[in-house]
Amino acid sequence: MHLPGWAHAAIWLVFGALVLLPPVWLAVDALGAGSAQGVELLTGDQWRLFGRSLSMAAGAASLALVLGVPYALLCERTDLPGRSLWMLAGLLPLLIPAFVHALTWARVLAPNRPVATWLQAQLGGWAPSIHSPAGAALVLALAHLPFVILLAQAGLRSVDRTLEEAAALRLAPRMVWWRVTLPLILPYLLAGGLFVLVFALADFAVADTLRLRVYPVEVFIELSALFDEAAALRLSLPLLAVMLLLVGLIGWLLRGRAFVSLGGGRAGHELLALGRRRWAALAFCALVIGAAVLLPLGVLLLDAGAPTNYWQALQVSAETILTGIALAVAAALSTTALALGVALSLRALGGGPARVGLDLLSQLPFALAPILLGIGLIKVWNHPATLWLYGSAGMLIVGYLARLAPFAVRILDAALAQVAESQLEAARLAMGGWRLLWWVVLPLLRRGLAATLLLCFVLALGELGLALLITPPGLIPIPIEIYNYLHYGAEERVAALCLILIAAQLGPIALLYPLWQRSAAPTL
Repeated sequence: MHLPGWAHAAIWLVFGALVLLPPVWLAVDALGAGSAQGVELLTGDQWRLFGRSLSMAAGAASLALVLGVPYALLCERTDLPGRSLWMLAGLLPLLIPAFVHALTWARVLAPNRPVATWLQAQLGGWAPSIHSPAGAALVLALAHLPFVILLAQAGLRSVDRTLEEAAALRLAPRMVWWRVTLPLILPYLLAGGLFVLVFALADFAVADTLRLRVYPVEVFIELSALFDEAAALRLSLPLLAVMLLLVGLIGWLLRGRAFVSLGGGRAGHELLALGRRRWAALAFCALVIGAAVLLPLGVLLLDAGAPTNYWQALQVSAETILTGIALAVAAALSTTALALGVALSLRALGGGPARVGLDLLSQLPFALAPILLGIGLIKVWNHPATLWLYGSAGMLIVGYLARLAPFAVRILDAALAQVAESQLEAARLAMGGWRLLWWVVLPLLRRGLAATLLLCFVLALGELGLALLITPPGLIPIPIEIYNYLHYGAEERVAALCLILIAAQLGPIALLYPLWQRSAAPTL
């Protein structure tokens, strides 16, 4: 779709000011702090802590791949009973914020609880601790499992079935998988693991909930507890460098590919008959969903207790809940609008070097952990001339937008790639400009727009690490309200608020799901 030059400039000016400026400012200040410190960038203990965080994140990514790839394969390529429902269930962990996953698993494996007691009996008096890097890796893998499932699904749907059919003439079905299908979807699988690695390495909320010392927590302590901004900036350098490398690898692996499938079909691939292995497949899927969805919800329901506790939580936190929902809605709408402009600009540029460079720039904020992004936002907006924004609820909306824009751009860019140029050329004969966008392009993007709005709303409503740094005085988003009660030991109130938070995320899904169903977008 053609855009005038002023539209390109306006889109990237807004995107640069709101999304790109914080990471660039942070990188410049961090490099300045690091060069001033010289060779003593980190102490030996801090380097060991960084290595511990890397190994924990690698463990989370590995476990997510071990669980997510077979799960997606069973749902996408076999005659698993109810496979569409199982695929939908595999996305539900996104509705449970990562720190809530950590909270529930900490309750399950707490000493003297039935599960911990049973494990001790089975393991000769020893029981695994959730308050460990291995425990955090388990929680992070389950919380971010949908990213692996989505990418594996997109990879499986992208395979040309004629290649598999040709290979099946000479190879057994198992060899077709190993020698044809797996190499073709390997970039998607590696990118899925890297997504989890980035999220796990950047995570602050899970480690803090589990009282685990990891690198992002160290950065947060330097900034918020010790008020040493220079030390926090210096500590951010290794984390920033590794995150940039990982995001660059993801971009390289997914170049020209979509990381989410927006279509409803299975591209005509023949389904593998499970036969007597069907019950084992069902048990595996049930185990995954039980650990990632049913167990957290069950623990929360048990801890919340009587229905009166929900009513009391609503009475006490009604303003917080409504404010959090309003902020998440505003963030989802603004992020989707800006991401649509960026995606249209990228599509109009074609496939030249300018497109490649701007595409990489649009993913730059993804390389910032929420804690680092919060520092960058403070550096950009905490000035006398911008206190009108920094001290208002708008600061949270800007923060959520900066955090979520890379995901929104990727989804909408993939959706635009599926709009046939012939459709646009036919429409241009009757209309042009904004009328073409409103009456032709947007209706064709309904499924992508719905997916973007839902993802941004869900992630914004459950964001904790970023909110802890940039929330202005007098405003308390729902995750911070839960975080505060958690440290006061109010278990019933915490559980009730967590369930209210999850229920609040289901409202927009119920509203937008019919739009998704009516949209007939092709498979990406």
